Amino acid sequence: MVELAISKHEIEKICGSLNEKKVMIIPMFRKESGYDEEDIEMLWIDQIRFVENFIDLITSISDIWNKKSVLYQKWEKFSKYERVPWGKVLICSPANAPIPLIIILLVSFVSMRNEVILSPSRRTIKTARLLFNIFKDSIKNKDIISFYDKGCKNAIKEYVETGKVNLLYFQGSSKFRDEIYSIAYSNGVDVIFEGEGNVVAIVDEDCIIEEAVKKLFKAKKFCGGQMCTSPNVIFVHNRILNTFKKLFSDTSVESKPISIMNMERIAWVKSLIDKGKLQGHMRGIYPQNQNYTGIRPTLIEISKLEYIKFYLNIELFSPYVFIVSYDDLNEVFQLLKNYWKYGLQISIFTKNRNLIDKIKREIHVGRITINMNPTYQNSLLPWGGYKLSGFSYVMNFLEKATRPIIIEGNRGDKNEKSRVNNRWI
Repeated sequence: MVELAISKHEIEKICGSLNEKKVMIIPMFRKESGYDEEDIEMLWIDQIRFVENFIDLITSISDIWNKKSVLYQKWEKFSKYERVPWGKVLICSPANAPIPLIIILLVSFVSMRNEVILSPSRRTIKTARLLFNIFKDSIKNKDIISFYDKGCKNAIKEYVETGKVNLLYFQGSSKFRDEIYSIAYSNGVDVIFEGEGNVVAIVDEDCIIEEAVKKLFKAKKFCGGQMCTSPNVIFVHNRILNTFKKLFSDTSVESKPISIMNMERIAWVKSLIDKGKLQGHMRGIYPQNQNYTGIRPTLIEISKLEYIKFYLNIELFSPYVFIVSYDDLNEVFQLLKNYWKYGLQISIFTKNRNLIDKIKREIHVGRITINMNPTYQNSLLPWGGYKLSGFSYVMNFLEKATRPIIIEGNRGDKNEKSRVNNRWI
């Protein structure tokens, strides 16, 4: 299997440097992102936990890879299944989570012996550079990583269109997916694409409604709802709709306002609401009569279930969330099956666990949780989930930092071939 390019000592140095410079990094990220310091602390914990447990993680996943190799050779005796580095990799990282993603990506890809070019979003580029420099200063082989500060679009033009990298690892808007695949494949570059995924929640009538409200409220409040794993649509059974709205509104009014720097996004959401009202799509806003300073998690009620198809694939990236009632759960599944474009996660609140198989069978979804407990994960789709906004298996990054290959054997020497053939006859 892959020989590590990062030592235990270097991992410890990365962890020590992060903690030492935390007082400088967190204020910088807060200024660039507008996230509350409490939320950044939670992201920071994910980052430190990954680095502290990295050696154990490597041991665990190496055992898995070895078992796969042994299993493969049981029926392909003279061939081998291995995981190898990609080579030269361009990583385009998103603005909303340089903490913890940049350190996790650098540790994962460099440890697997890849040469990495990091091209972070320019919206949080100062935070990205601080994290990059901590990583670079902590490793001996500094020549295998570089920082590109001209934006992902220019990075793709410089490195992918010219075929200078073996892999493009892209995290960003899904609207560029087709264009990015076309550029990469036409120039012989492989792609791991993680565009924003859309999350919906379903609150069925048999749920513990207080728990559903509490968890969905936290998911919308975390980082101002600016994570792709924050739900954009909540389907609520008609029998409990009014109770849900009241509980959510009361919780919101009692919470402190969220400080968000991206007021252009908020203005866009409000224009979306105004347009929806003119079209007859919107029924109300909850909490109502908002006269406080700042922004709190807010429900935008859609007047009919059929209208939600116009809003299913809109990424709000804010504390706002669409809510719509239903009578028949099958109608919800049919809507998701026909109109849901980027299905990252379905969070369903119910006592009926039998719905899991139905969802997996009918809807393209990366992750399913019941009452926010993870029950299903498609490892080929993005991770992305912090605390109550989603769920992930972080070891997937090591899977993505390598590629599986099969080395065909020659079935041994001439005598061995003869013995094998005779045995087969």
